[in-house]
Amino acid sequence: MGGETLPFSTSIPTPVMISMDPNRSELLVQSWVSTETFPPIWVVPILGGTPRRFGKVQATDGAFSPDGSHIVYAAGSDIYHRPILTELKSASY
Repeated sequence: MGGETLPFSTSIPTPVMISMDPNRSELLVQSWVSTETFPPIWVVPILGGTPRRFGKVQATDGAFSPDGSHIVYAAGSDIYHRPILTELKSASY
C-alpha cells in the first residue's frame, strides 16, 4: 500500500482483473474481448513475468481462496474450486 502507481503490460488483449491473490503478487485476469461464452482464466504476476493460463478452465468469473491455495470459479450455473499448483503445472500453453 502506498507508493507510486505503475502500469504493467500483459499479452492478454483488453485484460479484466477478476481477483488478486492474498499475497498481492498475482492477479486473475480474463480478456474482455474474448469470443468465448466462458473465457479462459489467466494468472498474471504483478511484478512482471509471463501470464499462465489456469489449466483448461473457462469461466464467467473467478477468485483466489482466502489462503491463496485454490481458485474458485463459476461456469454457467456451476461453481468449482481447484488447487492452483495442480492446474498451473498441468497447463500446456
